[in-house]
Amino acid sequence: MFAKALEIGAGGKLNQIVVENEVVGSALFKKNCFNYQVTFIPINKIVGREIPLNILQNARDIAAKMKGQVASPMEVISFSSEIKPAILYVFGNFLICSSNEIAKMIVFH
Repeated sequence: MFAKALEIGAGGKLNQIVVENEVVGSALFKKNCFNYQVTFIPINKIVGREIPLNILQNARDIAAKMKGQVASPMEVISFSSEIKPAILYVFGNFLICSSNEIAKMIVFH
């Protein structure tokens, strides 16, 4: 149901490869394990951000007035707590809105 919104919101970050740390990323890079350009993201260095609750609530209030809905990607994705930094990095900076009109109203409010 939310797959397309998540894919669009994540953009190019979906092509990045999360590794345990920079040592692992460096080893994979040196071994030339891929025939194409890749970006390794060490999970121990990731700083993900989540939309603050007050902003999420304001967005929900706007959506409710328009008879729609807003969700944080963090609410619709199931994941292990071990990879939460990576999930926040990829999906933590946008909202999923039930319509374009609601999204525009939230952005320009």
